[in-house]
Amino acid sequence: MEYKYNGYTFIPYRELKKDEKGLDLYHTMKKLGMKRDELLGMWNYSDRKVYYDYTEFYKAMDDSSMDIFYCKETKKYYIPCENELFECNG
Repeated sequence: MEYKYNGYTFIPYRELKKDEKGLDLYHTMKKLGMKRDELLGMWNYSDRKVYYDYTEFYKAMDDSSMDIFYCKETKKYYIPCENELFECNG
């Protein structure tokens, strides 16, 4: 299934694996290669390019149980976090 959020098309990709869950933020980001996607700019800070809200994102994804999503337009994988949609390795 494909879902739209703020002009982008997202496809639920996968849940986090057991060894990816429960890590502190630093180790989670390192393990998954998480980083800010400056080109997409989807976060809820004042310098954002595109509006982002964690709850609204999951509502738009039909409350998917997936943790990682693929974006058709950017051809990248993302993890929705509280304040930002982070790029990751998928």
